[in-house]
Amino acid sequence: MRMIVRLLDLPAADVHRIDLMLWCSVKALDRRGEREMFAETFLSGQESAGIQDIAHHFAGPLKSAAARVLATQPAEFWMNVQNQGPIVEAMRQAGERAAFACGVELLPPFELELGSATLERQKIEAAGYKLSEFRTVAQMEQVQRASGLLQQFESLRKTMPELSASEVLERFGGADAGAMMQSLLLASGRSSSAVLWVVAGTSLLRVRPRPLPVTTTLLELPGDLGPLRSVQADGQRLLVGAQGGVMIVDPDRPGQARMLRDPQVKSALGFNSAAASGDLIWASHGESGVVAWDARRPDETARAIRTATGARNLVALNDASVLYSIGGDVLRATIDADAAVVATGKAPVMMILPERDRVVLVRSDGTIEHLDRCNFARSKVQRRCGEISSAGVLPWRGSSRLLLATVDGPVYCVGLDDSVVTQYLSPHKGLRAIAACADVIAALAADRQRIVLWQTWAGDAVQADIHVSSVARHRAADVCFA
Repeated sequence: MRMIVRLLDLPAADVHRIDLMLWCSVKALDRRGEREMFAETFLSGQESAGIQDIAHHFAGPLKSAAARVLATQPAEFWMNVQNQGPIVEAMRQAGERAAFACGVELLPPFELELGSATLERQKIEAAGYKLSEFRTVAQMEQVQRASGLLQQFESLRKTMPELSASEVLERFGGADAGAMMQSLLLASGRSSSAVLWVVAGTSLLRVRPRPLPVTTTLLELPGDLGPLRSVQADGQRLLVGAQGGVMIVDPDRPGQARMLRDPQVKSALGFNSAAASGDLIWASHGESGVVAWDARRPDETARAIRTATGARNLVALNDASVLYSIGGDVLRATIDADAAVVATGKAPVMMILPERDRVVLVRSDGTIEHLDRCNFARSKVQRRCGEISSAGVLPWRGSSRLLLATVDGPVYCVGLDDSVVTQYLSPHKGLRAIAACADVIAALAADRQRIVLWQTWAGDAVQADIHVSSVARHRAADVCFA
């Protein structure tokens, strides 16, 4: 039969310990005297002997023989198979001597396997140290390169102040533009202290991404308007859309929220977006349309467009009007005029972004449209990715970059006036909402139970993962930074 003898923790000539396994064949000898010695050695007190009993009997002499040889050279020497012959020979001779008086015979082939956990650990640590040194050198080179690129960027902006940050970035091109983008994000995010706000159930969750570790605080809002549906920042206050209206919330005094009611709401849905335009607060609702309130008269609506079923993505265009979408159409509304369609398209609108001289539309198929802010003439159409599940804005150097969460998983960060595209990766697909500040990006998972966070300059790994349901006892509905 084939026999395995395992010998552990044998010292080499250096500080390392060696584990050893020897394979060989063993045969019981069929002569009267040999059978008697076998019985005396292995059957004293038991009726049968197995291969493990034989191996145990030989372990002592084999270990002594192996230890004498191993102690003559360091562990690294013995890990080479070509150097293991003396160990096998010493163990074979010791085995023959032990077999002489017990009725068995050890037979070839003799096979040996060595290992040293301490040597392997030393190699891993040495490799890690070398890798650390390599990374340190690489990081220093990257910092030096980034510093040079930043100086070039700032110099170019000073000489050409009429160019936006994206237009300056586009002039670098290629790998330099990507490195510049990462460096600018890192530089912009160092002083950020924005807070992430999350609505879940009837609660407002405050998340502080920095400093690490991420901290969360659950704030209870008045429950008069029912479950919460959306949250948008409006200066130092939050506009929180609920089932029965909108709340104006001071984050320092959430219990004193001012409630704007819509008495005609009969739907289980909630107000999905809200914005301030002049003295009015506007909000959109999937079934109740578009509603406006004068904050001085919170229990009555100043304007209600009940025919605007399916309204979403409401934003303020100026102090007198708002924009919102219904499917693929974008409409403009004022307090005293009928709503008018200003843009149409087949794919549903996912986000409306008013900028200084244009309005940017993001559609579900990944199309980005640029409209003139005054007459809404379409000036440019881009497509930077495939189908998207949500869209958000990354504030960047006085302008904006778009965050496009794709149904396949990655979040694409694209410029409005440059060709640089960066990605943010996570295990999640089909993110439901996404928001950002200068240093952190937050996205709501498809099941609305988790929020994933990235540092803006490091999209290859998630910085944190917050299980909202375990904190708020409800799934999240929306997120924003303020």
